[in-house]
Amino acid sequence: MAHDGRVSNEDATAAFKEPIITIGARLGHREYLREALRHPDFVWRYPLVELRAKNRETVLGIAWELITPLLLVLTWWLIRGVVFPRVGGSDYLQQLIVGIFTYQYIQRNVTNGASSIDKSRALMLSFNFPAIVSPIQHAVGSFVSNIPNIFVMLVFVLSCGTQIRLSWLLLPAIIVLQTLFSFGGSLTLARLTVRNPDLRNTLPFIFRLIFYASGVIFPLEDRIRGKSIAWLFDLNPFYAIVHLTRWAVNGSPLHVVTMISAISWALFLPVIGYGIFRTGDHRYVE
Repeated sequence: MAHDGRVSNEDATAAFKEPIITIGARLGHREYLREALRHPDFVWRYPLVELRAKNRETVLGIAWELITPLLLVLTWWLIRGVVFPRVGGSDYLQQLIVGIFTYQYIQRNVTNGASSIDKSRALMLSFNFPAIVSPIQHAVGSFVSNIPNIFVMLVFVLSCGTQIRLSWLLLPAIIVLQTLFSFGGSLTLARLTVRNPDLRNTLPFIFRLIFYASGVIFPLEDRIRGKSIAWLFDLNPFYAIVHLTRWAVNGSPLHVVTMISAISWALFLPVIGYGIFRTGDHRYVE
């Protein structure tokens, strides 16, 4: 660089020697992933800036990330404790809150990632980075915004009389499983919604149906125990992950098959989702 602060021709030429990605180019998997993580500030810091900007115009600002889960707990406490006090057993409210917080985190992560390509298409054209960076950014943002939810959830179950258990030590690993499964789902839906934009409008209804079919707000065990369709619920990843989280937090019964199902979905869906996502490389910048 010249002494007067201007950029010399040599500096400019050196800057353009840095390798870039040709838009629409088909890179190998190793090169693709290495290029995606080549700018960690863009992958990790951009979601945090976006998270702060989300509540920038509100009076309470970032405090809403803690207030929102508190309001959610208060809402369900009023419904269960005041409006319908006889619904469920003595620990029903704790099970309900854990189930809702777990399901909402997965749903938010998947749906945000599903729309990530459309939201980031202009950035991809401007900065020329691999398309998978967009779902990664949304996964990081969802993970960070979920931290207050976990804190509120644990404080609430403790206030309801739940004892601290050794299984709480497994919560970080279970949250990682939730995130991996969500990320795999977001990659899959990101590819499908680019190909079929109408799918975006059906996602809220699909997730609402899964919500009721996964035992989030009412227990299914008594109704399916011993029936030939019970194995279908164990194969439902939302049911399996919600019940794995309830076991860790509240000590709820957990079948080995359900645990294996939750772990398997979390480990294999990201790999499957990645393969599906990459089939649309040529479409993401159209």
